[in-house]
Amino acid sequence: MMVLKDLRCTACDQLFDDVYVDSNKPSPCPECGGERVTSWHTGQCPGVECSLVFKPLKVGNVTLHSKAQRDAWLKGVNKRMRRHGKGEVGLESDSPAKRKQDYDEIRHDTETRRKAAGISVQQTTEMTTEHKARKREAANAH
Repeated sequence: MMVLKDLRCTACDQLFDDVYVDSNKPSPCPECGGERVTSWHTGQCPGVECSLVFKPLKVGNVTLHSKAQRDAWLKGVNKRMRRHGKGEVGLESDSPAKRKQDYDEIRHDTETRRKAAGISVQQTTEMTTEHKARKREAANAH
């Protein structure tokens, strides 16, 4: 018998802190019979064999809830990357400070490329305005 933590019913949204199961898969909700998934509502690590606390990771239209799902996804991505002669892919943590630093680097790189091309901020604004106007005209023509 194993314990799964932090489960939520997808049908009735009932939360379950600890669920005792015979397999690694949670049983249906006892109230409505709906599927139960990881919810992270207590902040503890859900699942049985988990050494780190993860939040659900949304990749495209798929949400990876467990470490096993993430590992399988990363293994597939790295396999595809090796086929194309590229390096390994990894996951790193995210924080508001890291996001701000990344955003500042992107802005700096954009500014550097714009200056190297000899384009002023006013020219960029004019080009964007013209592009939007052409897009509107094309949409109205159809």
